[in-house]
Amino acid sequence: DEYYATSQQTVSNKAQLLDKESTVVGEGEFDVKFTPKWIEKTGVSSDSGSTGYYDPTNRTITWTITANHMGATLNNVVITDVLPSGLTLKSANWQAWTGSAWDTETSITPNANGEYAIGNINSKILLTIVTNVPDEAYTTGRKTYSNSASIKWDGLSGLGLGTGTINVGVGYNAIS
Repeated sequence: DEYYATSQQTVSNKAQLLDKESTVVGEGEFDVKFTPKWIEKTGVSSDSGSTGYYDPTNRTITWTITANHMGATLNNVVITDVLPSGLTLKSANWQAWTGSAWDTETSITPNANGEYAIGNINSKILLTIVTNVPDEAYTTGRKTYSNSASIKWDGLSGLGLGTGTINVGVGYNAIS
């Protein structure tokens, strides 16, 4: 139950040293605290490399969401990811973990509320969202796009469990 919880958990373990008559001659107990990881998110800009030439057009941000790290059986999974203002959806795909590799990508489209209906799962999943960044005239400076995601499923109360805010900078710094 602690392994599949949604908040910090504490598990205790006690060891005893017994003599040959099974009398306790020493004992120790230790608590381990952990928080199950249900969802995490990263973002990478397509302009993060250094090629010697910066093109402020045709840029993208790839948002990667990994969920259900424990491989729990979850019904009617929905991942919510509302795109920041200015970004537009280019593509979205999700994959299940087979135990040794990611399975074949399945294209998915969110509803108007940014909800991706995954369905029933029993493994870790990967949702990859590629967004188009608005084209700009050639200028220096970086713009930061902030985004977050959350997961919910049948039986989970509340709005779901979230990633917190993830920031990705797009642009070109002439000097640092």
